[in-house]
Amino acid sequence: MNEYDHLLLDFEKQFPDWYRDYYAVISGDMRGSGSHSAVSPSAANPFAVGRAAELQRLDEALRKAQQGQRQLVLVTGEPGIGKTTLIQTFLATLAKSQVLVASGQAVEQAGVREPYLAVLDALGRLARIADPQQVVGMLRRDAPSWLAQMPWLLEPADAAALRRSLSDVQPERMLRELAVFLEELSSTATLILVLEDLHWSDPSTVQLLLMLAQRSEPARLLVIGTYRPRQKPACKSTQFCAPSRP
Repeated sequence: MNEYDHLLLDFEKQFPDWYRDYYAVISGDMRGSGSHSAVSPSAANPFAVGRAAELQRLDEALRKAQQGQRQLVLVTGEPGIGKTTLIQTFLATLAKSQVLVASGQAVEQAGVREPYLAVLDALGRLARIADPQQVVGMLRRDAPSWLAQMPWLLEPADAAALRRSLSDVQPERMLRELAVFLEELSSTATLILVLEDLHWSDPSTVQLLLMLAQRSEPARLLVIGTYRPRQKPACKSTQFCAPSRP
């Protein structure tokens, strides 16, 4: 059982209502069934044919996030089933002025996995596409431990000084710091955090997702994660489904 199979078991055990309402999986061939969709797909995006239900679930999660109800959606399926394409199709429908998107990806690593790799990737890209000074300033104030992991965003002397100032910081602090940073960032615009290939990430990232799910503070935050399960979930093909409660 991989880290994210354990994660889902933790979610179901600790937060049955959250698990029932917000856990979403995809099973079956998502590359297009040829069936008619209520959503009119563009000629340039044939994937949207037959994907109305999945796209609607993502849209519903975004609407709740825009109202300050933090959302976490997990998209799972075997390689090539269309997880990334579904998310890209959903993001392509959004007005860029309404949301801020940060995307990161975990990669397969030999040996010990680098903590928070997908999240750090997303933050680095966010600093490049958004206002770098604003993002760096907020990281310095709210999440200095994370900023220290991205020294390329700072002048060398500044990065060295920051590392020295954090020499006694405990790893657990990084969880709290990022939660506060994401809440602060999403106070100005709805933030969509996309984390791909979470089956290759580390236990620290699992703990981070658990914390983001548990916090009660309002946040215009939608986290979308993709991962490969060990076994396909038991639900009808080409549909989002929620596991039944015991």
